Amino acid sequence: MAVVTVSTLSDLLDSYRVYGVCNACHRMNEVNLLRLSMALGAGFPIMRIKTKLRCHQCRSKDCGIRVVWAGNG
Repeated sequence: MAVVTVSTLSDLLDSYRVYGVCNACHRMNEVNLLRLSMALGAGFPIMRIKTKLRCHQCRSKDCGIRVVWAGNG
């Protein structure tokens, strides 16, 4: 089995879904990766995505991310 390294937005675009999770109210929404990569650059580090999120419901910036493999293409 091959080891896959996923560290930037461009690594996520084809096979993954990313969800922003609010730690305050527990709301979860899918992050638009294409839009995010256009705004921040395809080389933006995945671990820094949460610093750019804000909850649409309670407006908290205390958010995390959940990365889910969605298959190839």
